[in-house]
Amino acid sequence: MPWTSADAPKKIKNKKDREKWASIANAIYKECMKDGDDKTCAPKAIRIANSKFMEEGEMKGQKVPYGALRLVDSGCHAMAVQDEGSQGKKLNMTVYSGGVIKNHWWWGNLAIDISGVQFDRNKYPVLENHDTGKKLAFSKRPVTKNNKIEIDPETTVFVDTEESREFQKLSSGGFPFQASMYAIPTVLERVTDGETVDVNGFKFKGPGSVWRRCLYQEASACVFGWDKDTQAKAFSKDEFMELEIEEVMLNNDGDQQLTEEEGKEVSEMPLTLEQIQKDSPDLLKQIQVAAVAEAETKFQKERDAWKVEKDRFTADIVKLTAEKEALDTRVSKLEKADAQRQENDKKLAADAIWDAQLAASDLSPKQHAKIKLHVRTKDHLGVDGNLDVVKFTTAVQAEIKEWEADGEQTVLGGAGGGGFRETDAEAKKTEKLAKENKELADNLLRRAGQEVKT
Repeated sequence: MPWTSADAPKKIKNKKDREKWASIANAIYKECMKDGDDKTCAPKAIRIANSKFMEEGEMKGQKVPYGALRLVDSGCHAMAVQDEGSQGKKLNMTVYSGGVIKNHWWWGNLAIDISGVQFDRNKYPVLENHDTGKKLAFSKRPVTKNNKIEIDPETTVFVDTEESREFQKLSSGGFPFQASMYAIPTVLERVTDGETVDVNGFKFKGPGSVWRRCLYQEASACVFGWDKDTQAKAFSKDEFMELEIEEVMLNNDGDQQLTEEEGKEVSEMPLTLEQIQKDSPDLLKQIQVAAVAEAETKFQKERDAWKVEKDRFTADIVKLTAEKEALDTRVSKLEKADAQRQENDKKLAADAIWDAQLAASDLSPKQHAKIKLHVRTKDHLGVDGNLDVVKFTTAVQAEIKEWEADGEQTVLGGAGGGGFRETDAEAKKTEKLAKENKELADNLLRRAGQEVKT
């Protein structure tokens, strides 16, 4: 791949037609390769390109029995099943399996090209035996995937009719309803004996018919398909519908690139860039432009996706950074508050020891503040950073003894000898404070495991 005008069937004589054939084949191949592979896409491209140059491609008025438009695929069934998580039911219904409907009484062996099934409405009925008076449900457009036509259970709604209720009850109990499809063909390919064509990913061997294009009408649940005793008009062999059908048939040389034996592809004609440039320069340019555009679109999508991810990560980083800064600020405030609390605790403990020891001494209260300057709290801390009560108490007691030994104490007098006299109230207040401080200091000594002097 790609094909050139030289690959076109021999019966296409006109140069422009041969170039058009190559252009069609390459376009179909490119589109098919988005979801398929070369094994299926190459034959499909050749077949569709060939179909544009058929000998018998004109529209023909045909009378077709009503019953020939209602098709029952033996492998397709209809059943109402419980919808998990709700009280209602869902419809499981495969309308067409994508394979061969064998020995049809009108079409012979028949296959329906899934890619050619058309839908012209948003909602479709589900009936019983194709009878418009027996309504079972309705759904949105059927799903065409994996070369099958299926009713979408998520968009199907059962209607409140006697036939619908009976169908739900019987099928839930295991009654084997078959699924039947009503469709109108618009493009029909006749496959002669010994001929092989591609349809729905497999090789269809003639004789038989392929609906290359059809218009979907509705699906029905049936007990049987057509049989000799069926009286309904929908299955009638004797009542006809006038249809405009384009009937096509491949030229004898039109499918030379496929062998008749098992429809396998033969070796391809070797092509070089120089040959393509010579035979179809415009086509080569189109392919190159399309390839560049497709690659640019793909890379742009990847770049856009990467940018979205980058922006998301950047936003996350900014958010986390702000949260970290707020947490750091909070931790810092808590640490400072805790440090201040520890300092306050040490000061309170030190003051209590000073007050208790000074109250028990003979030193004048006027000297207390001066004496306290000589024993610093920070010089008597334990390994845990807290005040070492024993060491601090010992240091305070030693400092007080030095002051008492120096004889600078004044019992009720000042340095100038003027003296002063405490009133009874002041003496009681001083005595009470000294007693409280001594009790506090004694408690601290007890907690430190030291002996308390009485």
